Amino acid sequence: LQSSSLLCDYILQSSTLLRDYILQSSTLLCDYILQSSSLLCDYILQSSSLLRDYILQSIHYNVITSYSLVHYNVITSYSLVLYYVITSYSLVLYYVITSYSLVLYYVFEIRNTEDLTEEWLREKLGFFS
Repeated sequence: LQSSSLLCDYILQSSTLLRDYILQSSTLLCDYILQSSSLLCDYILQSSSLLRDYILQSIHYNVITSYSLVHYNVITSYSLVLYYVITSYSLVLYYVITSYSLVLYYVFEIRNTEDLTEEWLREKLGFFS
């Protein structure tokens, strides 16, 4: 009887120790997972921020601005056609904000210089007549 009592005490003590070990291990594992996920989230956020900055720096606009002149004999000419490239992100923002507020001239955008052909210019400049 005494040995069975000792065995029961040993089993209870062992199970308590095992339970404590499992709880401590699971707590450590949870802490490790939380810390790892936090580091991973920080890395992803930093990487996405760097990627966003890189993309924003690589944005550029090819802008063509044309002023139309209506002569006394009702002929419209486009004596001034300006073509320029905006590469700075702050200038792109400035351009986007101001291009909608100005109504003195028309602004046409192209994404690459291969689109800038004589036919394209005739089509766009024909808009004024």
